[in-house]
Formats: sequence, structure tokens, C-alpha cells
Amino acid sequence: MRGVALVLAVVLACCAPGVGVARAQGPAGGRITALLHALKNAPDGSVAHLIQLRVRALWTEAGSPAAVLLEQRGVRDLVNHADQDALKAFDAALVIDPGYAACYGDRAIARFRSGDIGGAIADIEAALRHDPRMFTVFDTLSRIAEARGDWRAALLAWRRYAEADPKGEGVQVRLKELESKALGLKS
Repeated sequence: MRGVALVLAVVLACCAPGVGVARAQGPAGGRITALLHALKNAPDGSVAHLIQLRVRALWTEAGSPAAVLLEQRGVRDLVNHADQDALKAFDAALVIDPGYAACYGDRAIARFRSGDIGGAIADIEAALRHDPRMFTVFDTLSRIAEARGDWRAALLAWRRYAEADPKGEGVQVRLKELESKALGLKS
């Protein structure tokens, strides 16, 4: 359990100012930054959902054209629970474009679902190195910690997610659930 907390500290260090800035400030970098600000200040969950969809689309579009096609194939495989096929597509995309942060985030999900926790955590770290604003990987990190019964690490990771998307669907409910489990409170 201490391992996930230690990994969380390493991952958080990847978010230090200046880490991954070159790629993150690419053509869509300014739009993503503006949208992330809007997401944080969204008036309600439905607006937050629309903003998050656009942010995710911009992150996906940041890859090279061939890598984007492979990444999208991998996402379809994930949706269809073909995790091994998804891993192959993500691996191929990352060979073509090793700086493709969104693909690392998606591969982390496939690796986690396949039982490769170390690989999933390495991909989360890689995603944050390439774009430290990629808050969505904290969902995966939180679920990894939760699966290991490390409620405090799950809570810490989810708080990072909730900082970026406080009004997203189910965000506050999950935050309260994790706080209850991490702090030993009765719900």
C-alpha cells in the first residue's frame, strides 16, 4: 500500500512547473489551457461534461495522424473489452509518436485492466511528463490505489482529478466516498 502512495508522490512531481511544457504548449496548448480554466469554473455538470469532451478531443488530436488513428482503434478495443488488442494499438501508436500523452493515459487504463499495475503507473507518469495538465490520468491512478485497498492514495489522486473538474458527473460523490473510506468515517 505504501507503494501506491510513493508512486503518487513521484507522479505528482511530474506535474512540477516546466515539466512537459514543450509538447503541452503545442498548437492546441493555449486552447486546452483556456478550456481547463473554464472546466474548473463550469457552472454545472452538463457544461463541465461538454468542456471535458472538448479537452479530451484536443488531447487526442495532439498526436500525429497515424498515431491518432491507432489510438482511436485502441479506445474502441477498450470499450469492447478487448484489452490485449487495445494494448497492441496503443503500443503501435507510441512507436510512431512517443510524445503522445493521451495515448499513454489510455494505455494506462488497458494495462491496469490487464493486471499490469507497474506498466499502468509508468504510463501515467509518461502522460504527465508529456502534458502535466492531463488530469484524467488521476482517475486511473485513483482506481489503481482503490483496487489495492490504499484509500488514502486513492483519495489523494482523486482530489487531483477533482481540482480540475470539480463539477463533473459523480466527481463530488466519489470524493465523499473516498474521504469516508480513507478517513474511516461512516457514510
